[in-house]
Amino acid sequence: MSKGKRSPIEMFHLPKAVAPLIITVLLIVGGFWLVAAIGRDAIDRIFSAQPARATVNLTNTITSTLTANAELVTGEEVMRKVRARVNVSRGPFNMGGYGATYEADIVVRYGYNLLRDEFKVELTGPRTARITLPKVELLSCSMTPVEEKDRSTAMFPDWAATRELGEYMLMNKAVVQGISHEDNFTLARNNAREIIRRIVNGIDPNITVEFEFLETPAQTRVDTTCRPPTPMRWSHDEATDSWVLN
Repeated sequence: MSKGKRSPIEMFHLPKAVAPLIITVLLIVGGFWLVAAIGRDAIDRIFSAQPARATVNLTNTITSTLTANAELVTGEEVMRKVRARVNVSRGPFNMGGYGATYEADIVVRYGYNLLRDEFKVELTGPRTARITLPKVELLSCSMTPVEEKDRSTAMFPDWAATRELGEYMLMNKAVVQGISHEDNFTLARNNAREIIRRIVNGIDPNITVEFEFLETPAQTRVDTTCRPPTPMRWSHDEATDSWVLN
């Protein structure tokens, strides 16, 4: 550079090592300005000119266990829009508190496990039979993807932990409700009587079937799909009936 003329960096008394940093900052700012100028929709159109494609690689599945299953489903309850509100108290005067509502549809299936020792079939005469059935069980439970709504704002909330507790409480609420509905158990027994009679009459319409429905054990058996594990990041405080984030 000729004598007497100075570069912009020298004019502002900036070290030469700072020049790359300034250029980088200007490029970033210019990029944000470009996005704001042409709009997000235009950017989306640029990247969506060709449809996105994904490849999926499936690995071989190894069956580790195969167990016998002799379940007779005789009733089903569909619970729509089951809701659980999780409010987390945090900080002095709950200044850091937050919460959300979790909602899902849950299906509870009732019926009998015919592999139970209580299940018996006895011939009581030339054309009569007695069938003893165990107590109605909750054979399985399923839940649709959980929807999160009505979030309250807070600094640094742990939404993953909140969702974990919300999903657990949704299923727990459905199971408690299902066990408390005696009408569901009555329906399951009546349906079992009708289904088995149809099967027997299909073999020999002259056979008369008598039924005995046991009410033991006192506690209703519940499948593992209806009993999700306790959230790992939470512990239940029995004294206050609240949950503590570990």
